[in-house]
Amino acid sequence: MQGRSLPQELRYRPAQNQLLLRVKRLEGRPSTIRIDHRFRWLRELMNDVFPAITQHGPSAEIIFDLVPGADHVRMGLTVALPLTPTCDVCLDPYPDRLQFSVDLVCRAAEDMEQDVGALSAGERQYLAEDAETIPFTQGEIDLTDICREQINLFRPQRFRCRETCLGLCPRCGVNLNRLRCDCTRGDLSASAWGKLRDYRPSKKSP
Repeated sequence: MQGRSLPQELRYRPAQNQLLLRVKRLEGRPSTIRIDHRFRWLRELMNDVFPAITQHGPSAEIIFDLVPGADHVRMGLTVALPLTPTCDVCLDPYPDRLQFSVDLVCRAAEDMEQDVGALSAGERQYLAEDAETIPFTQGEIDLTDICREQINLFRPQRFRCRETCLGLCPRCGVNLNRLRCDCTRGDLSASAWGKLRDYRPSKKSP
């Protein structure tokens, strides 16, 4: 992995940008693994989840706090990623930051299947809906899939530069956060946006 040596608990597959945690290498001891912007894996993960809006700086970091148990690994996942999204209201780029922490439990898939076999139908349904228990196979936990899924769960549905963003004038299109215009509300037919009023998407023949 470019930028730093890889901790012995991890295995990196660059062709898939896949980061795997080798459970046996934890040797039953708690461990903390920090991944920052110097790792190629994190840079490519950011580009995958946030194409064209991320910045790679020293504040980009993912931390795994790992506590192995007899048949599971407890994982505290902390994510801090700098972003430069475009505001959905005024269309200006602005600095932002996605930061969250979540606790997860990883168990071997074969152990989970054995446990499920002893459960009632209702208990099986409850276990299937428990998103905090993550199965792994062949003694390795796919950290890439875990991080991608959690980032997508915590990412905002809309980007807004600030709660008081005024957006664009519907007549002339000026950014009302920076400038004031003399436009008045009313019929948009004469505005730069007027043509959108009667726009209908073309229907393609089958």
